[in-house]
Amino acid sequence: MAITSTETSNKGYANPSNTDGFVMGQSATDPIAFHGATPVAKQTVTGSAGANAALISLLAALDALGLIVDSSS
Repeated sequence: MAITSTETSNKGYANPSNTDGFVMGQSATDPIAFHGATPVAKQTVTGSAGANAALISLLAALDALGLIVDSSS
């Protein structure tokens, strides 16, 4: 479903160059939240994931979505 709104408030906006998605927050410091949680800015995950393949995969996926910054090792 294409999104045609060009709203640019902190509530989110459609990227005019890509109608396949919706952007929430315009920068890493814009707070967002899900399911009634208190909005926060993008979080950075640190520490060691060790040999936990599932955790490494999860952190990579969340980083790719822009939900976190993966600084783990």
